[in-house]
Amino acid sequence: MLRGYRGVLFAAFGLILLGAGLPPQHGWSAEQAKAEQNQQATPTAPPVRQPPIQQADKPENANPPCKAGEDNRNSDLCAQWKAADAAKDSADWARRSFWMVVVGTFIGVLTLIAAGAAAVYAGQAAKHTKTGADHAERSAKAAEDAITVSREIGEAQARAYISVTKAWFENNANALPKIIIQVRNSGQSPAYDLKVVYRACTEPVSVEPAPKPLNVNSYQLTELWPAGADDILAFGIHPDEVVDQTGKGAPGKPFAMVELILEYMTAFDRPRGHIDMDTAVRLLIPKVPKWAGADLTGTKSPRYPVAVMTNFTASWILEYRRMFSKGRVVKKGEPSQEDGKP
Repeated sequence: MLRGYRGVLFAAFGLILLGAGLPPQHGWSAEQAKAEQNQQATPTAPPVRQPPIQQADKPENANPPCKAGEDNRNSDLCAQWKAADAAKDSADWARRSFWMVVVGTFIGVLTLIAAGAAAVYAGQAAKHTKTGADHAERSAKAAEDAITVSREIGEAQARAYISVTKAWFENNANALPKIIIQVRNSGQSPAYDLKVVYRACTEPVSVEPAPKPLNVNSYQLTELWPAGADDILAFGIHPDEVVDQTGKGAPGKPFAMVELILEYMTAFDRPRGHIDMDTAVRLLIPKVPKWAGADLTGTKSPRYPVAVMTNFTASWILEYRRMFSKGRVVKKGEPSQEDGKP
């Protein structure tokens, strides 16, 4: 309890001391108001006029105006305007250059697009041109083929056609045995250099297989056989030309068969150097006695009809036709490829 009263007493004593230390507010306010009244009652002295100060001589305008386009190097303002104008011109040129680059780039892009389109068009045109050229080439080839076919048809209609229709045999003791054939040209143009290529055999059978080198005999019947001609031509069989059925020579022996083909040139073959060979012919020779010669009455050597066959196959004829253009055929009177003898 004593401790609680002691705190209250100390607090009251402190408040008393604080109130005694503060100045009275009403007294300070009265003195301040009195001083303000005295200050307002004191008259203010009039201002003293000072004589005007004479200014030193100065130029009328230190920075005279600078007109556009005027070049005054003694004026700072002109220099500043000059720099500003130069900067503005530079900016204008930069802006113009930028737009020129933009326009140039745009034109370049358009040019590139136009060039690409032109290239595509040129490619398409080249493709169409190539297609047209191919069509033209095919048309030209077709026209050439048509011309060739027409020429071949015309040649086939106008060329010479040689055939053997009949045959006879003369066995004269005083001359070579003679083969007489009736030759017909059923074409519309003459035949040139008409030759007979033949083989005489002792037996009426073909020599199989064809011996190599292929030795054959030939005889030129005529240089010209006209169109429509139907007449007889003849050639003799030498005894040394006779062979047996194995292909070996049988000189002096009688022959029972003659197989032959006719070679000639048509009017169209002569400029080209070609040779035609017509259908092969087989003649079956009859066994007849030799005729001793004409008597006092002048009787001619008798002719014996010979059977003519055209529907047969002979290996030597096939080989002859196949090898004719290769120079491997040896005809009578030419050197042999084996021994070089005629």
